[in-house]
Amino acid sequence: MSWLTCLDSFQNISALWVRFSYDFAFKSLLFLLGVFLVYQAARHLPSAFRHFVLSLAFFCLSILPVALICGPEWRFPFLSAPRFLGSAGQNGPGVWPFLLLGAWMVGLAAVLSRLTVGIWVTWRLKRESLLLDDPDWSRDVQTSSTRLGLRRKVPVLIHHRLGAAIAAGIIRPSVILPVAALEWSDEQRRTILYHELGHIKRRDNLTNLLSLVVCAVYWFNPLAWWAAARLRVCREAACDDLVLNCGTRPSRYVSYLLEATSTPPARLISVTLSQVSVLKKRLLTILDPHVNRRAIRPVQIVACCFFAATTLLSLSALQPWIVPGFTAGLSEKLGLAQLPGVRFASRLWFSPDGAEGRGALQTNPQSALLGLPPGFTPAGQPPVLPDRYPAQVINIGLAGNRATSAGAVASSRRSGSLAPVASSFAPGSQSAKGISYGPGVSRRTEPPPEPPPDPPPTNPDVPPASDPDDLKVTRRSLGTLGGALSVASDINEAGHVVGASTDAVGKSQPFVWSKSHGMADLPCPLDDCHAIDINNSGQVLLVATDKSGATSASYIWSPDGTLTNIGNLGGKSTRGLEINDQGRVIGAGESSLGVECAFFWTPEVGMINLGGSKAIAVNERGQVVGAGSSYAFFWDGATDTFLRIGELDVKAQPYDLNNQGEVVGYAHIGKNSQPKAFYWHPIDGMTEIEFPGSPVFSCAFRVNEAGEVLAITRDALNMERTYSWRPGQTPLEQSVPDFLVPQFDWQLMSASTSSSVGLIGSSVPSAKVAEELARVDFGAKDEPTSLAQPVRMNGRGQIAGNLVRPKVRESEAVLWEIRLPRVEATIRTVLGQLEGVSPSIELRLALNNALYALADNDYQTAASNLSTFLATLAASDSSIPATKRTVWIRSIQESLTRIGQFTVLE
Repeated sequence: MSWLTCLDSFQNISALWVRFSYDFAFKSLLFLLGVFLVYQAARHLPSAFRHFVLSLAFFCLSILPVALICGPEWRFPFLSAPRFLGSAGQNGPGVWPFLLLGAWMVGLAAVLSRLTVGIWVTWRLKRESLLLDDPDWSRDVQTSSTRLGLRRKVPVLIHHRLGAAIAAGIIRPSVILPVAALEWSDEQRRTILYHELGHIKRRDNLTNLLSLVVCAVYWFNPLAWWAAARLRVCREAACDDLVLNCGTRPSRYVSYLLEATSTPPARLISVTLSQVSVLKKRLLTILDPHVNRRAIRPVQIVACCFFAATTLLSLSALQPWIVPGFTAGLSEKLGLAQLPGVRFASRLWFSPDGAEGRGALQTNPQSALLGLPPGFTPAGQPPVLPDRYPAQVINIGLAGNRATSAGAVASSRRSGSLAPVASSFAPGSQSAKGISYGPGVSRRTEPPPEPPPDPPPTNPDVPPASDPDDLKVTRRSLGTLGGALSVASDINEAGHVVGASTDAVGKSQPFVWSKSHGMADLPCPLDDCHAIDINNSGQVLLVATDKSGATSASYIWSPDGTLTNIGNLGGKSTRGLEINDQGRVIGAGESSLGVECAFFWTPEVGMINLGGSKAIAVNERGQVVGAGSSYAFFWDGATDTFLRIGELDVKAQPYDLNNQGEVVGYAHIGKNSQPKAFYWHPIDGMTEIEFPGSPVFSCAFRVNEAGEVLAITRDALNMERTYSWRPGQTPLEQSVPDFLVPQFDWQLMSASTSSSVGLIGSSVPSAKVAEELARVDFGAKDEPTSLAQPVRMNGRGQIAGNLVRPKVRESEAVLWEIRLPRVEATIRTVLGQLEGVSPSIELRLALNNALYALADNDYQTAASNLSTFLATLAASDSSIPATKRTVWIRSIQESLTRIGQFTVLE
């Protein structure tokens, strides 16, 4: 092709552009004039109807160029006859079509650049926002969505630089709130949610984006900008009508709007709750009782769509009479011009009378919509609990100084069916009940050193009977319900053990065991059942599943025989995790939207949805600690208080909660930070625990009622150490046996706020007792291949657990009981020396009662009787020799100290 042919092609393209631009601009102007007239005629109709008319108009404008090219042609001779205005030398296309095209492209680029910046700003806004896992907000979002008929899951985010609530996003919309939203009342919260969810229900973000794109193309047409402005007004008015139709009083709604606009909004392009420029008129409209607030009806939608389609087709086919002459250029001069009969050349393309137009974006930056990049996933999904929970099998080893060794890791299905190894609890689900930590020495990888021998008694009047051991453990088999497997899950302070056992036909049945009644089965409403937890009132938390495992339910069995179904969150699955002494339950369940959510259940209120989060622990005051995907929370049901654990840049993972509301765990403080142990108090906030040696990782995993914390660290050499810590004090390194320390996945912890932690055997009363238990043989001497699995220890020195026989795939629930032979020998020695020295029946009765209490692992009663003995001895007559009195007092006080290591003496 010669340069002349190239120039000819270029000039033909410019001529075609001139004809197309005239057609494009003129017909869009006619269409928008019609929209203007329809809008003015519909001023007294509902805002929802007017918004639909404008949205439909923008859709028609978006497909108008396609209709002009592909639509039909209606030819009228007096309208379509082409005219040639002179010769080529006089009237060629010249330069002005290119200037016109350049001006249009500059305007288009200017508007689209503003739109692109807005998209990036909103994308970054959502990226920097944090998921609000507030149970109140989650509950209100679900309630409001249901009432509005919104089926999709809408996350609620929070951003510290936002001044007003907004609904952002198209593919995955979300509601973004300012920090001040955490202080809103319940009614204000629901009102704002109705408005923002109304935007999402009506897909206002999509129509707003469409209007901005159309305005970018038709930037030269003032009516396009007028329609976009009216679209925003009608959009807000339609959502206001929706809020009022939900029962909100107009005066209350106006006050909420004024409060929401009291803070200057952030400079963001998205759908906002209010627009300052039209606020006055908007408030007057809300307060006007004569305004038509009805929703748009289907018949109106059909009529509008038919009218719009007819108008669009008519305009696309119409050949206007104001077409300027199609002037030939260089190609005509060379004899290469297109003939008038050829369809492409005979189409009537035209250009506007100039390049005037509104090239600058005149909209409020707060009201223009921005979509998000395709495929963007918002941060803090309700975590869906994994299909498997880890279970740790532990071989305690032999007696003496031999180091303990961890066994294999197994897992069991959440369906409730029994495996050879018991399923463990969710991380951190066991709350501390009356535990007290004592001092200890450093934890090392080598076996612990031999403890120094006890000093001999200073008085020969009280020798040890046969130098008995200071601590022994007896094992009691709990049996089965007729099958080969039984698994213990929990034990309460009365020594009652719960779990599950297979019956003679292999079906899993829940059980409760006591010394007086042995093992008794509990009712099982579905195919497989498991007793998960038992409180000190004797109430048992049951989880039942069907054969498929897809449906599960949770029940509370009471000692009077009643069985209570705690309900569900609207889905098929409900799994309780823990029940406190007041009968309150935490757990996880499937919502009506199919999302895994944490719940809190009370006998008075029933099921409370805590949102897409994970409930970790509940104390005796009904306070719950949990975590979502972005941060942790503390919730007090009695006062309806929701507190975030840590600042906005902190992602915390709690592990324990005591009855004072103190929380411990680990947290990522700042971006790309390693997990650090923290202590949190509802009043004092979060405290990062600093350890010597600057460890790489650290995590606090237990806090007792005295506020003493146990934590574990790991340094750069992968050495782990255990510390005890109190607020305001320096951490003290101490020894805790491996099988009593949670098994942390440090790499997983460093990548996210969730990790698999085995807490089997970690609920011991003190580090000193833990070190002593490490030297005790929990296994069966006659079965050296069996594996001992301690699960839970109560305050009476009773440990519920399992004896696993891997070779035969059997598991047996057992109860280990701690004995204090030296304390018992001391009491018996003093009791024998009372004969013939003192006739006091009260002294002998107190010591006898203490011995009976120790035999029953009732440390509180034993300590109370020993205290009674000391008080009675101090008030007795002088017939008892002073030397014996002194020796007895010292011996009984030492016994009290020893008993106090296993319980909190009141």
